[in-house]
Amino acid sequence: MKKVRKLEKAKRILVVCGQENCVSPEQQDQMSEFFHAFNSALAVDYMSNVECEGMFNPSVCMDTRFISDKKFNELLPDIVISYGGMIFSGLKTMLLRNHGKFEHWLIQPDGMVCDPFKSLTTIFACKPDYFFDFFVENTIEETVNDRKYYQEIMSYAQTVKDYDFPWSNVYAIKNMVTRIPSGSLLHLSINSSIRITNFFTLNPDISVYANIGTHGIDGCLPSFLGQSVANVDTPSYLIIGDLSFFYGMNALRSRHIGNNVRILLLNNRGGEEFYYNGMWRNAASDLHTTARHSTKAEGWAKECGFTYLSACDKKSYDEAIGQFMGSDSKNPMLFEVFTEMSTDAQAIYDFYDASRPRDLVSEAKRKGKELVKNTVGKEKVLKVAQTLGISLK
Repeated sequence: MKKVRKLEKAKRILVVCGQENCVSPEQQDQMSEFFHAFNSALAVDYMSNVECEGMFNPSVCMDTRFISDKKFNELLPDIVISYGGMIFSGLKTMLLRNHGKFEHWLIQPDGMVCDPFKSLTTIFACKPDYFFDFFVENTIEETVNDRKYYQEIMSYAQTVKDYDFPWSNVYAIKNMVTRIPSGSLLHLSINSSIRITNFFTLNPDISVYANIGTHGIDGCLPSFLGQSVANVDTPSYLIIGDLSFFYGMNALRSRHIGNNVRILLLNNRGGEEFYYNGMWRNAASDLHTTARHSTKAEGWAKECGFTYLSACDKKSYDEAIGQFMGSDSKNPMLFEVFTEMSTDAQAIYDFYDASRPRDLVSEAKRKGKELVKNTVGKEKVLKVAQTLGISLK
């Protein structure tokens, strides 16, 4: 009961919901009741498969490339309660950076030790539904969430702006996922597909899956096709990159694939993740790291009985997306979208820059640049910057 009393007095409780394939309506109701009872907020991405009160998606606002350390410290919780599998968002990294500044309570049915934030203090060897129900039922005082912590987080999360994306894989994903009807199945391939999908608002009651255990490219396509066969009456969508697709493309030969299948193939000619993470350096990087290529899926998709669509710009995409999302096709469909990985990565950074609040850190950097310009002269600074390839924007 000491833990119950501790939660009653806590002012900043962050519930981090990891990847879960199936969360019962009862558990989601219990999580809503927990939110009402304690000063908490619930960090949920689409792979958590949770829809309840008090939740927010940390995928943009808590990304390490978006939030400053100063701002995160302002929102730092006193207690973190986590359950489930993979936590994909940058929230995991931000909590790890601040290890030891909060308590971490882990809900782990088998009792095994898992310490992703290096702050573990307590393990609850029970299922999440039992945990949330127990704490709500055993409050002595009639505690009520004052919502201050939740409102702080939401106020910051809502600074993320609706951005007019240029032609890119982000544009392609946005204009697909926001059209997926309720009751559908959505499978996300690794990294970029997961990250970008979580930028946008899905319709309710969409089951979201991803097999990203080691962040490897293997298994995304055959896993999805197996799901689609097991859910033949459910509209089933896959978002997949070119390297993952070509790795497992033999799965398209399965004789059991139904007309409920829709595959969005993002062909940006290589591993865009390496551009996004700053690992690209020069042409040698394209050869040895990003695996740049000029391969297309059209021939193989048609050979396997798929209706094939393609797009290389906004106009051709907008013309094809209606057919792709339609439900009257007699065949499974594959929509191959051609973009460029370097501009795809830049589109995300431009999105971050357009939304990021001007905190004290960025303001100090701006003032520092102005001071240097005024001291040594703007023209000299620009000349040096150009020589070094540095942007002073």
